[in-house]
Amino acid sequence: MKTVYVVSIVIGSIGDAQMIWNFLDLMLAMILIPNMIAVLLLSGEVKRLTTEFFTSEKYYRFYERESPYRA
Repeated sequence: MKTVYVVSIVIGSIGDAQMIWNFLDLMLAMILIPNMIAVLLLSGEVKRLTTEFFTSEKYYRFYERESPYRA
């Protein structure tokens, strides 16, 4: 880990600001791409679980009994 910090300091000191911003944008994309793939792959599962939750009888019994929003 120390090597990463030293290399970052050297690159930051000899590189211009545009090169550093481009590098940071690239690193952000490297983090973002796998997360977006995972979100797309899991969206069907989230939809299924949400539908299951809101159509279950247990949810409506709780809502009718203990909801602070009931008039």
